[in-house]
Amino acid sequence: MWCCTACDSAEDAVEITKTPVVAAVAESMSAIAARDYCNEKAYDIEELFSLTDCAFAVESGKYDYLVCNDLEKTKLQDFNLVYVEDCAYKSQYSLCFDSDYAGLCQQFNSAISALNEDGTIEKILNSYMGGDKYSSQETVGNPIYIMFVEGAEEYFDMNDDGEAVGLEIDIVTALCNKLGCTPVFVNGEYDESFDALVNGEADLIMAVDSTNAALGEDFILSTPYLTVNYGVYGTPE
Repeated sequence: MWCCTACDSAEDAVEITKTPVVAAVAESMSAIAARDYCNEKAYDIEELFSLTDCAFAVESGKYDYLVCNDLEKTKLQDFNLVYVEDCAYKSQYSLCFDSDYAGLCQQFNSAISALNEDGTIEKILNSYMGGDKYSSQETVGNPIYIMFVEGAEEYFDMNDDGEAVGLEIDIVTALCNKLGCTPVFVNGEYDESFDALVNGEADLIMAVDSTNAALGEDFILSTPYLTVNYGVYGTPE
């Protein structure tokens, strides 16, 4: 007769462990970083509506960790969460130009280098991470037309007055100030933005993924003007 008996000692017991679950905001760059992190760690991922939802879920013990970008980590201050480690994934954003405008691209590369060296870009970043508010005085000069896609990226948008606002708007405005030109931000669809470059209706596109290898020979990218890091957070042990 076949029978089953319970284990008589702790040494014979089989420990059942659950796979850790990482929360991230759905359809965000943090979710991409979280998926990369989960693939590396063999963890599971749950995508929620907001960072607050993620924080509540981890703090209550429903999930084990959350992934958040450095620009939003101040939103976690009211939760009993601690930093665990960095994600390997980083987001980098560049300006995109028609390949015939390599000279303009080089001018912006020089401006990016200058604003990194003098600390301007760091000041702008810090102002969005709880630091002193950054304000710039726009230079009055020749207009430069900059395409962007409203709501397609996390660090800029349109306010109720129809003005382009946000971290990347501030950085690109500072770059234009450095070059003595006046930025004119034009909202458009992603595909038509590239058509606008080819047709001469725009001078550049902002917030283009620096790793985008599908642009082809018709377009060139500046050096990255923004690098966003991602961190993993959990409850104190």
